Amino acid sequence: MNSDQLKDLTKGFYDIERYYLVEAFLKRNPEVLEVFERLRPYLHSYAEVVAMIGRGLVYNLLKTRSVIGLNKSEIKGIVEELSTIDRRIKKGSHLGYVLLELFLFKSLEDFRKGAFYGRRG
Repeated sequence: MNSDQLKDLTKGFYDIERYYLVEAFLKRNPEVLEVFERLRPYLHSYAEVVAMIGRGLVYNLLKTRSVIGLNKSEIKGIVEELSTIDRRIKKGSHLGYVLLELFLFKSLEDFRKGAFYGRRG
């Protein structure tokens, strides 16, 4: 394989991982953190993750008129939090990564009051 083919292959894997990240987030799957860690070396900015999740949320709302297990106020809270994280990242805050990771942690069903509950693995 030449370098152009390797670049295309890598981009394909990156696109697939982006899809898995959004699906895992919307289904509140603990795998979301693993997918995020696999994507991190390929990200130009953490704003890409915010945009991915935002687009996935909007796409699911337009397609099904709902998001699995989320009511209107929860969706509004997610959008507000994504907006806050996006602003911090764009201002160059060094806390952008931390805020994004905490946001992903809070999205998990097994993570409540600062600890994991239930099965892990």
